[in-house]
Amino acid sequence: MRNRRAWTVCIFCSVGVLGAFLQLRGALLLSFGESFAVSEGELGLIASAASAGTLVSVAAVGTAVSRIDVGRMLVVAGVAFVALLVALAFAPTYAVLLAGFGAAGLAQGSLHALDRPLLSHLYPDRRGRIYNLQDG
Repeated sequence: MRNRRAWTVCIFCSVGVLGAFLQLRGALLLSFGESFAVSEGELGLIASAASAGTLVSVAAVGTAVSRIDVGRMLVVAGVAFVALLVALAFAPTYAVLLAGFGAAGLAQGSLHALDRPLLSHLYPDRRGRIYNLQDG
C-alpha cells in the first residue's frame, strides 16, 4: 500500500466499470431476447445469475479479506471480469450467456468485496468522506 493515490484511482475506476456493466446489461436485454429467442421471464434470469455470483463472491472474499493477497485478488478479478465481458459478446447459446453473467458476477463481487476494506485502510481518518465520494 505504498501509493495511496494509485490504489484509490484503481478502486474508483473499478466501481465505475461495475456501474457501466450494470447499465449496459439492462440496455442489452431486448437484444438478448431477440438473439436467443427467449421470453421476458427467461431474460430475468440474467440479473439473477449475476446477482447470485456477486453474492457468493462478496461473502467468500469479504470474510477472507484479511487473509488474502489483496493486490493479486484485484488483478485476477479485474482481468477475469474484463475477459468475461468480452466472452459474453460471443456466447453461442442462452445457457452460456447465463453462465457468463454468473461468472462475471463472481468477478464483480470479488472486486466489490475489496473496495470498502481497502478504502478504510487507505483513509482511516476520512473514511466517511471517502465512502461518500465513492457512492456519489
